[in-house]
Amino acid sequence: MSQTNFLTSKLRHFVSFAQGSLIFLLSIFPAFLLANDQETIPDQKISVEMIMLDLSDAQVSLVVEDANTNTPTYHAAKSNDLPFGLIAIPLDNGSRFRLIPAWLSVLPPLLAILLALWIREVYASLFLGTFLGAFLLTGLDITALPMAFFRIIDTYLLEAIASSNGEGGVDTSHLSIIVFSLLIGGLVGIISKNGGMMAIVHRIARVAKTAKSALISTWLMGLAIFFDDYSNTLVVGSTMRPLADKLKISRAKLAYVVDSTAAPVAAIGLVTTWIGMQLSEIGKGIEMQDYVTIGASPYSLFLSSLQYALYPVLTFFFVGLVIFTNRGFGPMHKEDALAHTKEYKGSDTVDSKDHKASKPYLALIPLLMLVGGVVFGIIFTGSRGEASNLMEVVGASDSYLALLWGSLLSVTTAIAINLFSRVRNLHNTVEDFMEGISSMMTGVLVLVFAWMLAVTIDHLQTAAFLSDLIPSSTPVEWMPAVVFILAALVSFSTGSSWSTMAILYPLCIPVVLSLATDGGANTDSGVYMPVLLQIISVVLCASVMGDHCSPISDTTVMSSMATQCDHVTHVRTQLPYALLVGGVSFFCGCVLYAFGSPWYVNFLLGFGLLTGLFFLLSKPNDS
Repeated sequence: MSQTNFLTSKLRHFVSFAQGSLIFLLSIFPAFLLANDQETIPDQKISVEMIMLDLSDAQVSLVVEDANTNTPTYHAAKSNDLPFGLIAIPLDNGSRFRLIPAWLSVLPPLLAILLALWIREVYASLFLGTFLGAFLLTGLDITALPMAFFRIIDTYLLEAIASSNGEGGVDTSHLSIIVFSLLIGGLVGIISKNGGMMAIVHRIARVAKTAKSALISTWLMGLAIFFDDYSNTLVVGSTMRPLADKLKISRAKLAYVVDSTAAPVAAIGLVTTWIGMQLSEIGKGIEMQDYVTIGASPYSLFLSSLQYALYPVLTFFFVGLVIFTNRGFGPMHKEDALAHTKEYKGSDTVDSKDHKASKPYLALIPLLMLVGGVVFGIIFTGSRGEASNLMEVVGASDSYLALLWGSLLSVTTAIAINLFSRVRNLHNTVEDFMEGISSMMTGVLVLVFAWMLAVTIDHLQTAAFLSDLIPSSTPVEWMPAVVFILAALVSFSTGSSWSTMAILYPLCIPVVLSLATDGGANTDSGVYMPVLLQIISVVLCASVMGDHCSPISDTTVMSSMATQCDHVTHVRTQLPYALLVGGVSFFCGCVLYAFGSPWYVNFLLGFGLLTGLFFLLSKPNDS
């Protein structure tokens, strides 16, 4: 590198750092002002036994969840003086509370997302977002800045990995995902070095001899592994990456196809790891209302709501449209053009002579054991209760435990096959396994950083603040449109479609039924049932859409990790496509619905409008 290029590079890094610092300072500047404004943010000393604190017009509820631990929560009530509500930050182990405006809770995820898209440095962006959240959780106490800094690692990092489940135990779901990801990385390392992965790729390459046919294979594989989005992402992405590199398919395009055939397929599948959570939250929403008696089960409501589920269906259709037309727009089009000249670091060599003699079973059997182990785990853990049918079994299953079992079974199978076939000895196999694990560390770190930010977002009750923005006077026919926007914002801010559904189903279902039945005065099912089904579908669709667009989403991170695509590049290239599909879904599924358009017309118009807009915006890719 010449001296001029070196200086230019350093200057570019300095400018990026300065931009990021400026955004950070501008984001927290209002907080510094409010920190010294005692009238805006009263510092009230109250006892933890006190249930209600009346502050003029702003009635802020301070509820003690557990008398033994004195763990307080808050309810941010609207008022004339503070239309956006308040957040009560517990200080001194809950003996004192500091009140800050609730809108400040949006700043941490906003800062992280904007910085990630701007300076393209995801670690620094997530760290600064977490730091800002930690500072807000000190009650905007400038003197506590050092403590906020240390809380990033001693509180939020630890809680991101394993937190309390509220029942005296530990929630190990995040830790399970980390272990699962590392084991899958180790598996990929083993079956890559023994030639099994390349043998499969060679077999696929006999059919998929072009970039289009390879992407079609990826698209169909994503549909085949429908039962779990994590398994889908890691297996399909890792398997198809070597072939994609050989055929000069951009990793951004591969990551998009993988990501868009994971959560959307799992979200609307009839038997998936999602279904238990979905039915549970729908059931909570039904139980929390007393306006009408819903005779249908949560599962039947879910099935009926799929007639309105435009976003997952249109996403899968749009992926096929992108593949078959070989067109693109925005950053994706540029990445596709660069792929013809780019050499990816760490790319596997498909044409290596060492792999031509390898057998597909070296990889195929472990991968089948992975899928079979997960399916067995789902059925086994779900059948230990009182479940009477397959749907109830899946709903009662422990999907995280199933993923761990499946991944461990696949790894041990791969090791055993290596030893019995004498392809690799034990020492080399262990080295391959560790090398595969190390290749996943970058993605796992991004995942952990994203969870750290999510912890602060959860403590700040960002989602609750956004949910409180739903106007109570909204006409019932326009509620799906309002809820769609709200759910997309919550999912984008939190990076979690599951959390969004868990928040909004119990919130929105009672509100919609209240509006549709006029407070229980009109119990005609022909009036309230269509809008109820629409709301169930809208929350699901918008949650998946927001998750797709968010840089801090775990499935987005895992798609980048499996395909070894730069994470920010994946987000930048996928975002315009997801927004286009989301915009069409919103218009056809919510706006046209408000005007009385039937669901089948909305689907047909959605397919047509999406196709027309894509051809209008896109350009042919260089073959």
